[in-house]
Amino acid sequence: MRARGERGSRRQSITQAGCAGVGAPWRGQRVSVAPGAGIDRDVGNARHAKVAGLITLITLITLITLILGACSGPSGSTPLDRDATAGGAPDGGAAGASGATGAAGASGAGGAAGASGAAGGAGLAGAAGGPVRLDAPAGAFAVAAAADTLAIAHREPVTSSDGASEGRLLLQLFDQGLAVRGGVLELDRQPSGLSTPPPTVATDGTGFLVCWSPQDQVRCFRVGRDGGSSLFFQTDGVTPAVAFHAPDWAVAYAVAQQRTSTTELRVVRLASDGSPVGDVATFPYDNYFFRAPSFVSTPSGFALLAGTGTVRFYRLGADLAAVGAPFDTRLMPWASDALAATDDEAAMAVAYPYGNSLIHIRGGDVVARDDQGCCGKTGGSAALVAAGSRFAVAWWATSGQLAFFEDIDRAKAPVDDAPVDGPPLALVVFGSRTLLLTH
Repeated sequence: MRARGERGSRRQSITQAGCAGVGAPWRGQRVSVAPGAGIDRDVGNARHAKVAGLITLITLITLITLILGACSGPSGSTPLDRDATAGGAPDGGAAGASGATGAAGASGAGGAAGASGAAGGAGLAGAAGGPVRLDAPAGAFAVAAAADTLAIAHREPVTSSDGASEGRLLLQLFDQGLAVRGGVLELDRQPSGLSTPPPTVATDGTGFLVCWSPQDQVRCFRVGRDGGSSLFFQTDGVTPAVAFHAPDWAVAYAVAQQRTSTTELRVVRLASDGSPVGDVATFPYDNYFFRAPSFVSTPSGFALLAGTGTVRFYRLGADLAAVGAPFDTRLMPWASDALAATDDEAAMAVAYPYGNSLIHIRGGDVVARDDQGCCGKTGGSAALVAAGSRFAVAWWATSGQLAFFEDIDRAKAPVDDAPVDGPPLALVVFGSRTLLLTH
């Protein structure tokens, strides 16, 4: 984009110089025509003057036409291109084509080729420095990355032998090369309906905690990097989200009040044996769209999006006590939101009817905010991750392509690339790479 702007400025300065100097190249220029032999000098001079005047007129018309054409420039406007290096669609373009679903992805500039596989096959997608795209095994999935192990949890609907609807909570582990480590683990099987939300997963750096909520009950399973698993925690509630801040796990979940959208969000800390630690923290929450809360860990504690009238950003200490006043997005709770946070900063993607808002705050001050109108009534959704000193963001665009930006502050998109409520997306940092998962 910068190169495009520099070229545009250079063209503009050249054109303006030409326009300001119309006639300058030929003003006062003499047109010499030699007199013919045997012609009277006066007559010859008169004829020469006429010829010279005609040639001068033709030259003037030609030059003026050319210069005016240069001043007017090309018709139409130049479309805004996505910056494929710092952000833009990870799929295709000059940056390197993405791998087909379930097939080996071609290697794009600056990244390794994706591994193939029917379930969770990886295909590289994007430009140099862009994310590696993985195809998640199911639409209802969650991902977390430990030091040397990637975990993808997903829910799979099944039918029992007596014809009842059930759900299986599954987990697949991958090594640092994104090769499958062991078989798919079935952590749980419970009666469930179509409204059962996706699972959630977090890591303590070595193992994982996977939670879901079939039949209005939160059930969490501890999983080691070797695949061993056991029931860790359960309680009444729905739509859990899990995070870890040493030495405790924390689970946020909703408890409906007479099954209305007015909901209480509870956050509980769990010791290494699954027993509750300290008091349960509560927050107002609107769960009309039956979605998990955006809940993440930070270096000093946790961060959360909650609220009923408007979505608010809360910072929590390691003991779940609120730190400072919450930041009010001034947006009503809607179909989806996403959160990434550090101790000082946070990035949010909050859907609203027919749009999506990307917000970057530092302390309580807004660094950048972009409200993008788009899509349908459920609004647009996006995925976020803290990657180094920046917040990366990705979304499905109105044009049907995936858009990725390494820095949320540069996540500007034309109308046809605004976020939509597309297939689920997740971003995770695994080692030195940023992975983008979708289904």
